[in-house]
Amino acid sequence: MGTDPAKRKLAMGIRIIGVGKYIPPMFETSEVVAARLNIQVEEIIRMTGIEKRHLAGDESASSMGHKALGEAIESSCVNKDDIDGVIVATFTGDYLFPSTALKLVQSHDLKAGLAFDLMASC
Repeated sequence: MGTDPAKRKLAMGIRIIGVGKYIPPMFETSEVVAARLNIQVEEIIRMTGIEKRHLAGDESASSMGHKALGEAIESSCVNKDDIDGVIVATFTGDYLFPSTALKLVQSHDLKAGLAFDLMASC
């Protein structure tokens, strides 16, 4: 490889250099869901393992993602112009097209050439 920067960059491959998350402050407990469905709270927790659910309220996937990407950029300790790609994992993007990742690249004014959503449910 030597000292050629182009070859060095190719040798580095793909790396995740920063991650971010955003959890909306509003939530409802399984007790609330159980009362609404007229079932025992223990049954919900046994079947799902979920004790509380965070609610987006008026926030969109991209507005929450904007906050998470800001955290990811900060945790990466790199200049935002050096970020090559953004991957968003969501099952509830704003739209099917354009991707939420592309909206986030634009909202943070990144030069990233790669932006896609990984749509999967837990």
